[in-house]
Amino acid sequence: MALTTYWRLYLTIFYVIGVSITTLGGVGIITFSLIMFGVLALAAIEASLFTNDQGKLDRFVFKVRGLSKITIAIIITALIFKMLI
Repeated sequence: MALTTYWRLYLTIFYVIGVSITTLGGVGIITFSLIMFGVLALAAIEASLFTNDQGKLDRFVFKVRGLSKITIAIIITALIFKMLI
């Protein structure tokens, strides 16, 4: 499944904002990760309970997987910045 240009742009903006929030802002790395994974978990539970169409659910899981990978990349980048600074 190919990603669309808007989805890639969204993920890039999410990455830049997430790294800047965790390194320069007042949000800690643990707080950011708990909030993001909590929101993703609630969205996944809601989608699995209320979606009957398997195609829609597969597309949703694909997007949640992408967001979780970007969240992990944000956490790793923020930890590297914290170690260097």
